[in-house]
Amino acid sequence: MQAPSLDWSIGGYETIAALLLPAAETVVAAAGLKRGDRVVDIGCGTGNAALLAARQGAEVIGVDPALRLIEVAAERAAREGVQASFRQGEAASLPIPDASMDVAISVFGIIFAGDAAAAIAEIDRVLTAPARIVLSAWLPRGAVFEMNAAAAAAVRAAVGAPRPRHSIGTTATS
Repeated sequence: MQAPSLDWSIGGYETIAALLLPAAETVVAAAGLKRGDRVVDIGCGTGNAALLAARQGAEVIGVDPALRLIEVAAERAAREGVQASFRQGEAASLPIPDASMDVAISVFGIIFAGDAAAAIAEIDRVLTAPARIVLSAWLPRGAVFEMNAAAAAAVRAAVGAPRPRHSIGTTATS
Protein backbone atom coordinates (compact mmCIF):
# COMPACT_ATOMS: atom_id res chain seq x y z
CA MET A 1 0.00 0.00 0.00
CA GLN A 2 1.36 3.40 -0.95
CA ALA A 3 1.47 6.12 1.70
CA PRO A 4 -0.41 9.34 0.89
CA SER A 5 1.89 11.84 -0.74
CA LEU A 6 2.46 15.34 0.53
CA ASP A 7 1.45 18.34 -1.55
CA TRP A 8 4.80 19.95 -2.32
CA SER A 9 3.08 22.82 -4.13
CA ILE A 10 1.79 24.28 -0.86
CA GLY A 11 3.89 27.12 0.50
CA GLY A 12 7.00 28.68 -0.94
CA TYR A 13 9.02 25.72 -2.19
CA GLU A 14 10.82 28.07 -4.60
CA THR A 15 12.88 29.38 -1.64
CA ILE A 16 14.02 25.86 -0.72
CA ALA A 17 14.64 25.01 -4.39
CA ALA A 18 17.01 27.97 -4.73
CA LEU A 19 19.01 26.67 -1.76
CA LEU A 20 19.24 23.23 -3.38
CA LEU A 21 20.75 24.54 -6.64
CA PRO A 22 24.33 23.51 -5.65
CA ALA A 23 23.12 19.93 -5.15
CA ALA A 24 21.47 20.02 -8.60
CA GLU A 25 24.74 21.24 -10.11
CA THR A 26 26.59 18.34 -8.46
CA VAL A 27 24.08 15.72 -9.65
CA VAL A 28 24.07 17.02 -13.23
CA ALA A 29 27.89 17.18 -13.31
CA ALA A 30 28.12 13.61 -11.96
CA ALA A 31 25.76 12.40 -14.71
CA GLY A 32 28.40 13.19 -17.34
CA LEU A 33 25.80 14.34 -19.84
CA LYS A 34 26.46 14.47 -23.56
CA ARG A 35 24.54 16.49 -26.13
CA GLY A 36 21.45 14.53 -27.12
CA ASP A 37 21.26 12.40 -23.97
CA ARG A 38 17.63 11.75 -23.04
CA VAL A 39 17.24 12.63 -19.37
CA VAL A 40 14.38 12.22 -16.92
CA ASP A 41 14.54 14.38 -13.78
CA ILE A 42 12.42 12.61 -11.16
CA GLY A 43 10.90 14.90 -8.55
CA CYS A 44 12.08 17.89 -10.57
CA GLY A 45 10.29 20.51 -8.47
CA THR A 46 10.94 23.94 -9.97
CA GLY A 47 13.32 22.51 -12.56
CA ASN A 48 16.83 23.19 -11.22
CA ALA A 49 18.49 19.99 -12.48
CA ALA A 50 16.27 19.67 -15.55
CA LEU A 51 17.23 23.15 -16.76
CA LEU A 52 20.93 22.58 -16.05
CA ALA A 53 20.81 19.33 -18.06
CA ALA A 54 18.94 20.99 -20.92
CA ARG A 55 21.53 23.78 -21.07
CA GLN A 56 24.12 21.05 -21.73
CA GLY A 57 22.18 19.90 -24.78
CA ALA A 58 20.26 17.03 -23.20
CA GLU A 59 16.66 16.27 -24.15
CA VAL A 60 14.99 16.60 -20.75
CA ILE A 61 11.67 15.61 -19.25
CA GLY A 62 11.05 16.75 -15.68
CA VAL A 63 8.47 14.80 -13.67
CA ASP A 64 6.93 15.93 -10.39
CA PRO A 65 3.66 15.20 -8.58
CA ALA A 66 3.04 18.90 -7.80
CA LEU A 67 1.29 20.59 -10.73
CA ARG A 68 2.13 24.08 -9.48
CA LEU A 69 5.85 23.26 -9.36
CA ILE A 70 5.69 21.79 -12.88
CA GLU A 71 4.14 25.07 -14.03
CA VAL A 72 6.93 27.03 -12.30
CA ALA A 73 9.57 24.85 -14.00
CA ALA A 74 7.94 25.30 -17.42
CA GLU A 75 7.73 29.07 -16.91
CA ARG A 76 11.42 29.16 -15.93
CA ALA A 77 12.36 27.19 -19.05
CA ALA A 78 10.36 29.53 -21.30
CA ARG A 79 11.73 32.66 -19.59
CA GLU A 80 15.33 31.39 -19.88
CA GLY A 81 14.92 30.10 -23.44
CA VAL A 82 15.72 26.52 -22.42
CA GLN A 83 14.14 23.52 -24.19
CA ALA A 84 12.75 21.10 -21.60
CA SER A 85 9.37 19.52 -21.05
CA PHE A 86 7.62 18.89 -17.77
CA ARG A 87 4.96 16.36 -16.81
CA GLN A 88 2.96 15.75 -13.70
CA GLY A 89 3.58 12.27 -12.32
CA GLU A 90 4.81 10.12 -9.48
CA ALA A 91 8.12 8.27 -9.24
CA ALA A 92 6.21 5.00 -8.91
CA SER A 93 4.36 5.54 -12.21
CA LEU A 94 6.45 7.73 -14.50
CA PRO A 95 4.60 9.17 -17.52
CA ILE A 96 7.49 8.10 -19.77
CA PRO A 97 7.56 5.36 -22.46
CA ASP A 98 9.56 2.16 -21.89
CA ALA A 99 13.30 2.27 -22.67
CA SER A 100 13.16 5.89 -23.82
CA MET A 101 15.67 7.59 -21.47
CA ASP A 102 19.46 7.37 -21.25
CA VAL A 103 19.86 9.02 -17.86
CA ALA A 104 17.74 9.30 -14.69
CA ILE A 105 18.56 12.05 -12.21
CA SER A 106 16.89 13.12 -8.98
CA VAL A 107 17.89 15.84 -6.55
CA PHE A 108 16.33 14.88 -3.21
CA GLY A 109 13.16 13.88 -5.06
CA ILE A 110 13.12 10.11 -5.40
CA ILE A 111 13.85 9.71 -1.68
CA PHE A 112 10.28 10.81 -0.97
CA ALA A 113 8.68 8.13 -3.16
CA GLY A 114 5.87 6.47 -1.24
CA ASP A 115 6.67 3.09 -2.79
CA ALA A 116 10.43 2.70 -3.17
CA ALA A 117 10.27 -0.66 -4.96
CA ALA A 118 7.81 0.67 -7.54
CA ALA A 119 9.94 3.79 -8.08
CA ILE A 120 13.05 1.70 -8.71
CA ALA A 121 11.11 -0.57 -11.08
CA GLU A 122 9.90 2.52 -12.97
CA ILE A 123 13.43 3.88 -13.34
CA ASP A 124 14.49 0.51 -14.71
CA ARG A 125 11.51 0.45 -17.09
CA VAL A 126 12.14 3.89 -18.64
CA LEU A 127 15.91 3.56 -19.06
CA THR A 128 17.75 2.11 -22.04
CA ALA A 129 20.74 -0.14 -21.55
CA PRO A 130 23.35 0.98 -20.80
CA ALA A 131 22.08 3.91 -18.74
CA ARG A 132 23.18 6.19 -15.95
CA ILE A 133 21.37 6.96 -12.70
CA VAL A 134 22.49 9.77 -10.41
CA LEU A 135 20.47 10.43 -7.27
CA SER A 136 21.07 12.59 -4.23
CA ALA A 137 19.74 11.64 -0.81
CA TRP A 138 20.06 12.83 2.74
CA LEU A 139 22.40 10.62 4.74
CA PRO A 140 20.46 8.45 7.21
CA ARG A 141 22.31 10.00 10.14
CA GLY A 142 23.56 13.35 11.36
CA ALA A 143 22.06 16.77 11.99
CA VAL A 144 20.39 17.26 8.58
CA PHE A 145 18.80 13.81 8.76
CA GLU A 146 17.52 14.43 12.30
CA MET A 147 16.10 17.83 11.31
CA ASN A 148 14.34 16.39 8.25
CA ALA A 149 13.02 13.40 10.20
CA ALA A 150 11.52 15.72 12.81
CA ALA A 151 10.00 17.95 10.13
CA ALA A 152 8.57 14.95 8.25
CA ALA A 153 7.06 13.54 11.43
CA ALA A 154 5.45 16.91 12.20
CA VAL A 155 4.00 17.20 8.67
CA ARG A 156 2.72 13.61 8.76
CA ALA A 157 1.04 14.29 12.12
CA ALA A 158 -0.49 17.55 10.83
CA VAL A 159 -1.99 15.96 7.72
CA GLY A 160 -2.76 12.57 9.26
CA ALA A 161 -0.43 10.65 6.94
CA PRO A 162 1.10 7.38 8.15
CA ARG A 163 4.84 6.80 8.18
CA PRO A 164 5.91 5.24 4.84
CA ARG A 165 6.66 1.50 5.03
CA HIS A 166 9.74 1.92 2.82
CA SER A 167 11.95 4.88 2.13
CA ILE A 168 14.74 5.34 -0.34
CA GLY A 169 17.73 6.92 1.33
CA THR A 170 17.22 5.43 4.78
CA THR A 171 18.36 2.22 6.32
CA ALA A 172 16.47 -0.11 8.61
CA THR A 173 18.10 -1.02 11.88
CA SER A 174 17.00 -3.53 14.48
